[in-house]
Amino acid sequence: MAAAILLAFASLTPRAADALPDGSVGTSCTACHEQRLMAAPEDVTAQANDLLVTVAWTDPLPRRATGYQVLRATQPGLGDAAVVATIFAGYPNTTAMRSTSDTVGGPGTYYYAVRGTNANPTDPGALSAAAAVTIDAPPDLRPEFESRGGYRAYLAGNPGLLPLGVCDEEAAFAHWRDFGRAEGRGFNWGSLRSDLPGAALDPSYAVQGGFTWRYRGGNTVVFITVDAPKPAGWAGSALLLQRCASFSLGPAYFAAEYAAANPGLAGAVSALPSFASVTDHYVKYGFKEGRFISRSWSAATYQAWDEAAYFALNGDVAAYFQQAASDGWVVRPKASFAHWVNFGRWTGRRSGQPLSDAWIEDFSASGGAWAYLAANRDLPALGVCDDASAFANWRDSGRLTGRSFDAGRPRSDLAGGAPDPAYTIAGGFAWLHPDGRTEVWITADAPKPSGWAGSNPLLRRCDVFDLDRGFAAAGYAAANPGLAQAVAAVPVFASLTDHYVKYGFREGRITSTDWTQAQYGAWSDAAYFAANPDVGTYFANVAAAGWVLAPKPGFAHWLAFGRWQGRDDGQP
Repeated sequence: MAAAILLAFASLTPRAADALPDGSVGTSCTACHEQRLMAAPEDVTAQANDLLVTVAWTDPLPRRATGYQVLRATQPGLGDAAVVATIFAGYPNTTAMRSTSDTVGGPGTYYYAVRGTNANPTDPGALSAAAAVTIDAPPDLRPEFESRGGYRAYLAGNPGLLPLGVCDEEAAFAHWRDFGRAEGRGFNWGSLRSDLPGAALDPSYAVQGGFTWRYRGGNTVVFITVDAPKPAGWAGSALLLQRCASFSLGPAYFAAEYAAANPGLAGAVSALPSFASVTDHYVKYGFKEGRFISRSWSAATYQAWDEAAYFALNGDVAAYFQQAASDGWVVRPKASFAHWVNFGRWTGRRSGQPLSDAWIEDFSASGGAWAYLAANRDLPALGVCDDASAFANWRDSGRLTGRSFDAGRPRSDLAGGAPDPAYTIAGGFAWLHPDGRTEVWITADAPKPSGWAGSNPLLRRCDVFDLDRGFAAAGYAAANPGLAQAVAAVPVFASLTDHYVKYGFREGRITSTDWTQAQYGAWSDAAYFAANPDVGTYFANVAAAGWVLAPKPGFAHWLAFGRWQGRDDGQP
């Protein structure tokens, strides 16, 4: 920050020895008269902020001037003074404090003086005392800039600068020095893209007139710092990419895979000075040709691909390739398939194609719909709770956001985890988590049997019922003699577990036999409900909805849930 210093010099009198270079201070009687009428401005100050100097003064009394000239010199005697600003002051006989600004060319000491003017430009008023300001040489900020990551990290952290023409080393440093540093702009914590051990400089990501940046989230972006001309005789527009353009390669690009997917390309590119690497070729040329960046697709999928269907759902992609063809590019067949393989499937675009076997196999191999839902309890609130919606969510977004699959399995009490019909759910499934909890997921509305008490439907699609750790189908059957036979005759329920989550729980049925008649007889539901008002309120609402409750639903709740959850039983 420049330091401001005020130096006062005596007002100049109209002597020939004190004449300014423009000869405006004369010795004629007329000049003496005019200077006497237009007294010198008072209290002149000069304050600097970097190279911007603000000059301020006060009107003299009485004021005869209708305007003012501000002069700047580099000599104390003002011998090299020149007018740097002229302002209009309005009608005479009013006074005010005034100011204007001036930008100087560099560090040094500058001297400012002010004088009045009127309708006669050859007879300006008396010159004020001069104010001096010293502007120090700015500190060298380049080391700080480089220590924070340099121009690449600055541009990567501030991509909004590209449309402003800030996209190369000098422009980036100048912007940070003049604006970004004071604004607190950040530097991205990524690095130059490299697939080599130790992140060594990787020539396969070199860009002629630019650089390739990998963000910590995995995305890779190419920044273009100078115009990229088209090689002589090649198809396409004259400029492959313009200065300050950027190109997102996405998370799936690898230079080695691009080279492998396009045999012979690496050798051809190495002979062309326009391209520094195969990556450079892809962003400037290969993308518009519709080249693939990998071989992660099958010939059968390629043959079956419906380009019109993809373009119908992704009009921006269709318009892009149509424009590329109009500009003279030779667009490859099924460029839309390359776009989907390279970008669309990673950015959640809809392909418009029938589901491919490969995608379904990947989903199934990871655990399938049930494991995906069990690991992502927020999905039911989004209406995602069955096989089709789970797969669609994973395909379109879950893969990209890193959603996981639960390591549990369908609930079974049989040897080897064999499918257990005791846990079959009509319109749903029962899932055993690794920590021992069992959840029942409802994938379709569960209608109430005709003539039965209670609300309809019994449970709704996307409801999830937590059986916790204490439920076993065999224990539920033993605690409710004859129930298994009754349930078998009702098609709404596929098993005893299905009956419990949809009906028995709200009836307040007991789910196990590990209790005594003495405990049951001494149990006070009122005391349990007083200690657990949420449970009391639940069963009160169930009864109000028409359900026929068992004698002591509070006892049943404590056996099945409360004791495992650490609830207070409220009993003596």
